Amino acid sequence: MLVAKLFRELLIADAQIYDNNSKRIFMKFKSQSESDASIKIRMVTADTRVPALIRAILKSNPNEHDTDLAPDIIATHFNQGSKEYIKWVKE
Repeated sequence: MLVAKLFRELLIADAQIYDNNSKRIFMKFKSQSESDASIKIRMVTADTRVPALIRAILKSNPNEHDTDLAPDIIATHFNQGSKEYIKWVKE
């Protein structure tokens, strides 16, 4: 599983997998498309690990059943939070 591999490679500190019967609606070849087999993963990592994390996700394309669909990867920066949690993520 992708998440287990990312933990082993020390690329993430925390992860939540949202595997519910959601429907994803998106643009594909300038037309609206839908996908029923959508799984969202929220991962937490240090800023310095983001480039390696993105490379690892792209290498293990979780959308292998639909290679025309690139993985959604969004990195957001947080500037406040629990100092203990931020320290733990960076370790």
